[in-house]
Amino acid sequence: MADNYLENKYAEYQARKTSGTRTGHTTKTLHKTRRVFITGGAEGIGKAIVRAFRGAGHRVAFCDKNETLGKETALQTGTQFHFVDVSDKTALEDCLQKIIEEWGDIDIIINNAGISCFSPITETGVEDFDRILSVNLRQVFITSRRLAIHRQSQEAPNPFGRIVNICSTQRRLCGIQRRYLFADTRPCTIACPMAYHGQLDFAGLDRDARLRTASPRRSRPTSVGASR
Repeated sequence: MADNYLENKYAEYQARKTSGTRTGHTTKTLHKTRRVFITGGAEGIGKAIVRAFRGAGHRVAFCDKNETLGKETALQTGTQFHFVDVSDKTALEDCLQKIIEEWGDIDIIINNAGISCFSPITETGVEDFDRILSVNLRQVFITSRRLAIHRQSQEAPNPFGRIVNICSTQRRLCGIQRRYLFADTRPCTIACPMAYHGQLDFAGLDRDARLRTASPRRSRPTSVGASR
């Protein structure tokens, strides 16, 4: 039933998109070039996100700890690559600061980077758990905080802002007996932003669902040209 519900909702969304209207609102198609930053963009889902936004004509920068693949992706897509491990707080903050200084602001942040630990709890150390949290969760706070600090300092506020956190449905699929640390930490990317959501109104990130969580298994390929 749940799958049918999602399919029906998606069909309704497509119908509204085609007609150019939304329930209770008038849809405005935006053709502005957005400034987009993506973590973990060298390969996989991250690379697909980089390609999608760049293909739609937006300005894109991404970071990754894989320098070789990162340079290849940047060359292939005409985007800006930063060699950064998101678990390194200073490196990630410096990366964001460099982009902000060059671009003036960031309109969209997509926290995509993530790692897993496929071992039972009895064979997993506290260090492993800390390492996963530093990648899967802490980056969400660091990037959101850095953008908020920058927006707060602006004399002319930017009314547009989006932060998208890539989550996972793996916790529902692997079962209690086979649950891994990746599945345990990714849902925190939902709860963490909710804690400070209301504090980001001034940054153009108001309560209109502009702090979003996307799950790859539930997401469908859609156009990012409008970047609503």
